[in-house]
Amino acid sequence: MVEGKEVWVSLGANNGCAKGDKVKIYKPVEKKNKKGEVIATTYEPVADITLLKVQKDKSMGEYTGTVQISEDWAATDAAVDIEKLD
Repeated sequence: MVEGKEVWVSLGANNGCAKGDKVKIYKPVEKKNKKGEVIATTYEPVADITLLKVQKDKSMGEYTGTVQISEDWAATDAAVDIEKLD
């Protein structure tokens, strides 16, 4: 959920997150063939947030970037490269 600069992500204490941790926000980028069919999705890092509130299954952080974050974007721990996840 996104409200202004406040972002809720589905990562929480159950995922090892704690107050003050950094989380990267990624925008999905669809790669299409000449027919316009999506053949792959890559992820472009667009913002970092610092977690301010951490619950068991979700956390809230704020970001200072200029990009308008969308609710369907991905989030990972800042130390994780999303492109290398299986």
